[in-house]
Amino acid sequence: LEPQAIAPQETPLALSAAYESVPRSYVICDHDRIIPPAFQASMTSGWPATSVHHLPSSHSPFFSMPDRLVDCILAAPEGTHP
Repeated sequence: LEPQAIAPQETPLALSAAYESVPRSYVICDHDRIIPPAFQASMTSGWPATSVHHLPSSHSPFFSMPDRLVDCILAAPEGTHP
């Protein structure tokens, strides 16, 4: 992992109403020290429980537990709109 530019995170993005129809899912990394799990949970508050998954990993589950991350991705329901 490398240092990341902060500007993309601070630049507002205008989304149209069509964005609400885009299916989405989220994996909360329970041991993340970059984005606190409590903040991750706040980002997904109000989402259906089936759209939010948890892994007992740090910020990079694609390195530490790729098989379990794949399971989360495959379990993500299609057409779920928070």
